[in-house]
Amino acid sequence: LQQDMKTGSSGINAEYGNVEEELTALIESLHTWQIECPKQMQGFALDADMRKSLMADFDVLTVDGASAEFVTVIGPSRFQEVVDGTVAAKILQLQQDMKTEEVPCSQWDINWTKVAKQFDVDVRVCKEDNAIRVTGEVERILELKSFLTSREANKRER
Repeated sequence: LQQDMKTGSSGINAEYGNVEEELTALIESLHTWQIECPKQMQGFALDADMRKSLMADFDVLTVDGASAEFVTVIGPSRFQEVVDGTVAAKILQLQQDMKTEEVPCSQWDINWTKVAKQFDVDVRVCKEDNAIRVTGEVERILELKSFLTSREANKRER
């Protein structure tokens, strides 16, 4: 320890290597880029499983974009093309399997976050249009529409 104090080095550096140099190298190896992904598709294209897979396979982290049309990716630049292609393929598949529909609605007392989770859809409220914009699988949208219709009927009966 006295020798370490004289030379200015620490036992930690001797035992674990130069942490500062390793962190600097890691930070310099990371790259940030954006992938185009419509906001209503982000929860489906980059679900928890997809995010885990990207992290495990390519050491990348995805962050929902501040912009409605992009997702931010942080990771090694050598994987950018592969990650872009993987996410683009998932979005393309989803666009074929899903649709966005405007559904007339005047029931604003609903917890839309809870409903979206329950029906596995993305819901955007458009009060000015007296409607909601729903993105999801066709079956799920039909289930949501049925729910809204029966809820409306129950309200009228009261």
